Amino acid sequence: YPTIQRLKSWKSVQENQFFQKAKQSYYQRVLLTDEELNSIQKYLFKIVASLPIQSSQFLSFLDLSQQRLSLFFYDSTTQTLHLIGSDLVSTGNMEKEKTITLGDDHYLKTPQGIFENLQGWRSKGEYNEDRQVMPYGKKGRFVFYFGRQKSIRYQIFNGDKSKIKNPQEAAIIHDYLQFALHAHESPLSLGEPHSHGCIRISNELNIFLDEFLILHQNNIHQGQWRNPTAKKAQPFSQNLFQWKISDYCRWDLVLGILEINNHQPFTTYFLRLTTYDFTLYF
Repeated sequence: YPTIQRLKSWKSVQENQFFQKAKQSYYQRVLLTDEELNSIQKYLFKIVASLPIQSSQFLSFLDLSQQRLSLFFYDSTTQTLHLIGSDLVSTGNMEKEKTITLGDDHYLKTPQGIFENLQGWRSKGEYNEDRQVMPYGKKGRFVFYFGRQKSIRYQIFNGDKSKIKNPQEAAIIHDYLQFALHAHESPLSLGEPHSHGCIRISNELNIFLDEFLILHQNNIHQGQWRNPTAKKAQPFSQNLFQWKISDYCRWDLVLGILEINNHQPFTTYFLRLTTYDFTLYF
């Protein structure tokens, strides 16, 4: 990332009209309006009350219509919600099911509901056969796993395994997928539905969620990493207070230097998390 960091600091890059246009377009898509923020917070407060949630924890909220994930922190002491930041994602595209051939992976709709994050694993950084796509991101990126979930897809093949001649006549059927949130390296852009049903996120957002322990509650027990299938997250081997979001990524939308509620460092909050983490989608 050193080259990217240098480019971001060059005045000529910052003043480039094409860069400014692309940056503004990105901000327009990823920033929450006051109306959107109020609507999401109202919904999250209902979830907090109905579950109920009695201790401080992170809540991630995915807007399928906007292909945008927003991360919040719920402070049980003050009973307040704090927006940490947002980023574009890519979710399931059912229409792509109509283009597959027999034996290909299916394309399902991304499940909707409240999902608890289970123990996941780390990507091996493997490529697809075309050598252009790393389905789970670069080596070491964490795959946040939500278990086997029910969803829907098109039934594009007949009982004799022949493909339906008119895809528009394909019926919608129930099916299951191994549901996860993970990094993804390919030419396809975030902000549009492209996946088989999982949530694809940027490499930078994956690092952020992983190293700040944001969805790792079921991987930690009494302060120790307890996931036998994945190496421990970086904060267990590095001084978390030396970590700066700008060292890694383009998350310019993170509020301040992760400071919330009376200017206390955000890094102090993760120590207070005592219950499960979960992710909300609609």
